[in-house]
Amino acid sequence: RAPFDVAEGEPELVAGFHTEYGAMQFGLFYMGEYSHIGINSILVACLFLGGYSVPFVTTETIQSNIGISLAVLCGIFVVAILAFLHLLYRYARWYKKSAASNKQVILREYSLYKILGWAAVVVFAAAGVASALFFHPEFTVIDGQPVYGIGVALGTALIHILVLLVKAIFFCWIWIWVRWTLPRFRYDHVMNLGWKVILNIALINLVVTALIAKLLGGI
Repeated sequence: RAPFDVAEGEPELVAGFHTEYGAMQFGLFYMGEYSHIGINSILVACLFLGGYSVPFVTTETIQSNIGISLAVLCGIFVVAILAFLHLLYRYARWYKKSAASNKQVILREYSLYKILGWAAVVVFAAAGVASALFFHPEFTVIDGQPVYGIGVALGTALIHILVLLVKAIFFCWIWIWVRWTLPRFRYDHVMNLGWKVILNIALINLVVTALIAKLLGGI
């Protein structure tokens, strides 16, 4: 197979240079590999998706409307938790009809998740309403620019961090999706993708970006 096969096979227990490792040593290799995925995803999010910036919303807009911004953030959390609870109720109904030996244990665990989920819905909904109604920050104008307090700075930082994490998780999902779909991504596959596909896309992107910058900016 060499040189047309890489040493590592992502989903396989036997994987090239760490074949003889087991238990914690094998876990450390995989921890390093998935840490590599996380770091690369953050870098790609910063380079190609604007990092912590919210699409089509400036930092100044977030700061001047921090109450509404935090309310929207809480609303997103509420929707996500409700979606999780919907799946949980579906799984619970299925488990009640199953003949699994650990059915009662799983159902008790699901009940705990339901309690925590509904409590989180109440907390985030209350926080969102309170932010929208009562969080109207004051600011001081210095050299024509508004300067906000520490509360606005912390709220804006929280929104930016969460946005960056969402973008990084999206790229983590793409990495894992490709690796699990193509368990033996051979070296010729990598070269074919890089030289025949990715390089052409990068060159087209360069030309299109230059044309748009010329037409819009006149540079």
